[in-house]
Amino acid sequence: MRGIWIFFVIILVLTTAGFAIVWLAGMNIPEKHDITREFEIQESPHTIWYLLADYAGYSNWREDIRFLVTLPPTKMDSLHSWREYEMNGHNISYVMVESSFPRYIAFETLDDGEDPIGRWDISISKMEDGCAVSIRERGISEGPFHRFSKKYLNRAKLKADVISRSIQERYQHPEEEKRVTIWN
Repeated sequence: MRGIWIFFVIILVLTTAGFAIVWLAGMNIPEKHDITREFEIQESPHTIWYLLADYAGYSNWREDIRFLVTLPPTKMDSLHSWREYEMNGHNISYVMVESSFPRYIAFETLDDGEDPIGRWDISISKMEDGCAVSIRERGISEGPFHRFSKKYLNRAKLKADVISRSIQERYQHPEEEKRVTIWN
């Protein structure tokens, strides 16, 4: 009987140590991130802007979306609101908060309380033979267990990477992508 108790105590100590290690590792991962992805593509700024502005068509060209649903207007006076149902099982609400044809689009994610938890600013610049696209992603990952899981367990893809790759694959001009990563 005593051996069973020792076994349970050892399991309890190892489990507690495991949680402590995950918590400490998560505490060392920054809560906020700010990254930029840039690429050049042989399409007009108008073409890329229309592709990004047509959120209802995202599931036709973005690899990460199963389907999406248009939402009623939010408190933020957004241009458009929608909810994406992703391949990985996540369901995320977005609002388009700024738009300037054909050079700029910005959208944010919302948590259930309609507070922004992520933002994407997409700038499109005309070039001689196409355009340059810059996608800036700023986000928050709250809680050390969530940050640990996102970084080490489910290897969450940054939305800027998915959008960048999906645009390039859609137009089949996979130009060299420049990566700039800044962690706050």
